[in-house]
Amino acid sequence: MMGAAEPSGPGNIGRRPTQAELDQALADVAITPIPHAAPAIDEVLARFRQTYCNGNALFAAFEIGAEPALDWHIGRNQLHLDTILARFLVHPAIRAGLPDLIIDPSPLPDIEFELHDSLEVDTLLARALYHGGAYWHATGSGMPEKALALRFCDALFELRFDEIAFYTSSTAWTDWFYDIAWDKTFVVLDKRHRRLFLLAVTDTD
Repeated sequence: MMGAAEPSGPGNIGRRPTQAELDQALADVAITPIPHAAPAIDEVLARFRQTYCNGNALFAAFEIGAEPALDWHIGRNQLHLDTILARFLVHPAIRAGLPDLIIDPSPLPDIEFELHDSLEVDTLLARALYHGGAYWHATGSGMPEKALALRFCDALFELRFDEIAFYTSSTAWTDWFYDIAWDKTFVVLDKRHRRLFLLAVTDTD
């Protein structure tokens, strides 16, 4: 949750890292695409591809190596500050793990990531699933979407809401997005297992 203690470890930095240390950590951090399959993930992607009928949805998971200067910001849920997360997303491993997202390797513009309370993951995901894209008309109580969002969270981080950081952006930060009104990027960071999950959706009218 917001305000969680920083990760402990032999290389942890107690003081705020310098800009040079952060820059070096972002250059050196090891990021590895990892398979992360579960029925709930497939259901979420299928649902978005149904309701965002002129768009698409993409998902990928990554494991993040330890870098003390980066861990200082991760522990304080500060990846949305100073374009850290935007710079993180141009890493070669993330570009390779999500080739369809067409991530430009050059420095990204300000993606305007917003930090949310970790308990909002299923709420914001359920809202997007329920309301859908340009040509989707929401029906029903919303409970199926809420239940699916919770299953998705369980598949990603076993409902350990206190051990994640959650960020979203509505910016069309690659050419894959249609840059109208239905662009959304969800980033979930599992701080215990050092895993980053990225879900991107887009649609057009």
